[in-house]
Amino acid sequence: MFARSLIAALFVALPAVTALDTVTCFSSTTASVIKIAGSTTVQPLAVAWASGFKAKCPKASVTVEGGGSSAGAKLVCNSTAGIDIGALSREWKSSESTLSSSTFQYTCATSSLTGKQLSVANDALVVVAHSALTTCLSGGLTVGQLRWIFSNYTDAKLISTGFSSSELKGTGTTKVWSRLFSSCPNVAIKLVGPDSAAGTYSYFLETILTDNKAGEGFSNSAYTPYVVEANIIAKVKSTAGSIGYCGFAVYERAKATGAIKIKNPTTGAYYLPGTSSIPTGLYKPLSRKLYMNVKTASILKVRSYIQYGFSTAGTNALVASGYYSLTAAEQVTMRKRLGLTA
Repeated sequence: MFARSLIAALFVALPAVTALDTVTCFSSTTASVIKIAGSTTVQPLAVAWASGFKAKCPKASVTVEGGGSSAGAKLVCNSTAGIDIGALSREWKSSESTLSSSTFQYTCATSSLTGKQLSVANDALVVVAHSALTTCLSGGLTVGQLRWIFSNYTDAKLISTGFSSSELKGTGTTKVWSRLFSSCPNVAIKLVGPDSAAGTYSYFLETILTDNKAGEGFSNSAYTPYVVEANIIAKVKSTAGSIGYCGFAVYERAKATGAIKIKNPTTGAYYLPGTSSIPTGLYKPLSRKLYMNVKTASILKVRSYIQYGFSTAGTNALVASGYYSLTAAEQVTMRKRLGLTA
């Protein structure tokens, strides 16, 4: 297990009482229900914040639904859905909205609704493998090798789109583990991951399967999708020859094992996800931000909730749920996007 006890002290550095710990129970917040929907990765954090926030503001009411990042984007852009916060574990897609790089205001593509994008946590994707593979994969995987494992492209198509055949250390022509490393068993590669509605799915697709806009996707015949990411870990554990990916917080809450090191394309070093690699940015390219997108019309309603989330208590709840916090400076920036003072 990766050590987490020092995270808050190392990366948030808040004293016992600060301006960030002020949580004002605005009447605009307590007068109606705050409704959050979307990413199942963000959902446990939203629930943890809701619990602590309601202890601070007993008259407040918060509902949290999952459904995936695609659902969160769709619902917060629907004028009749009544969703105040769309939770995403990825950036907006151009088909969903446009996002200003200076003001972080999003404008929905399917309606006239606007809002503010807030980064709320640092997370990552973890690649996990069946126990019979952990020895031969102990040295780690490159981004190119991950692409070869998960891609629906033939070797020839991969090579024509940037893949190097030198990434394959074994011999043969079929997609079996011994083809990747001769020390791995000669068994078929079986893939496990989130379903296509999940932000985690989209993040992996766009980051690893780099020709995705031209048709590259997952090797569907070998890919088993799950709506609940915790089921991915269980499936990998029970299925010989399998490899999968899920959110780091999911992996942590499951107290799972079997994570594979990933090579940072810039430094050339291999890293496991954890305290020394995710908040520091070394676990590239599978580190990511998690987001709550607040509808403009709902900003006054949700600001107390966001105040709590970026307080010391909210940060502690975030860490306890398996995520990594933003820095104190980043938290101040996010609060200011909603018009809250530091």
